[in-house]
Amino acid sequence: NEFHRIGYLGIFHSSVPLKNTLRSPRTVYLSEFPEGIDPLLRGLVRQSANTIDHNFAEDINEHLFQHESKGYGMDLLALNIHRGRDHGIPAYNEFRDICGLKRFINWDDMKEAMPSDVVERMRALYNDVDDVDLFPGGISEYHAEDAEIGPTFACLLGDQFFRLRFGDRFWYENANRSDVIEHAFLPDQLQELRKVSLAKVLCQNSDSITIIQQNVFRKPSFNNPLLTCKDLPDIDLAAWREKTNSREKIGLTEKESLILKNII
Repeated sequence: NEFHRIGYLGIFHSSVPLKNTLRSPRTVYLSEFPEGIDPLLRGLVRQSANTIDHNFAEDINEHLFQHESKGYGMDLLALNIHRGRDHGIPAYNEFRDICGLKRFINWDDMKEAMPSDVVERMRALYNDVDDVDLFPGGISEYHAEDAEIGPTFACLLGDQFFRLRFGDRFWYENANRSDVIEHAFLPDQLQELRKVSLAKVLCQNSDSITIIQQNVFRKPSFNNPLLTCKDLPDIDLAAWREKTNSREKIGLTEKESLILKNII
């Protein structure tokens, strides 16, 4: 429910309630913290995340987008259910079927996929197992192996990201397709692009962050030690330098190419 502020020396300073930050960027900047957003960035990469389960933080399901003059806000879970119904998204059981998972015939069947107490609460809210909305059903499932989501959401998210990547002819790694080869990155350019890390992005776009772990999605540890920003790899833009044979691609003679080079 809170974002930690961590100072330049890595010492905890204060925290900001989540409900105070939603649609309120001014709460990020405090007069006693001239570093601006940097202390919050340090907190985000060093603060432990809450356990991922079917329970949501109070600031999300009672105080979402809360106006400062009111004591209550919106409910993200209710919003997600309403969005699904507005768009005519099939029920949870339908998506289980689509994903090749077991379709539940009754409430006792559902207890194989999620805690019994959650199933009992759904039984009290829905007339039939086929009426359960996708979002509450999906977030209630036991997690799949090596995942933070259940098998239904793993199926849907996996399919979505597969389509976004391989269905996009402009995806930067789709260089082996004839319809994108003209604007694809070259192998040495891809090698440089793959050096980019979120840690380096935070270093380059902050004012006072000079030390950070290479994998910012995990807390600093023996296997993920803190490094100075200058120790993180940079992109070598030489890979984008125009090749010597590029003049042939646009039909320039050697003389024209030399004239153009002198002009540039």
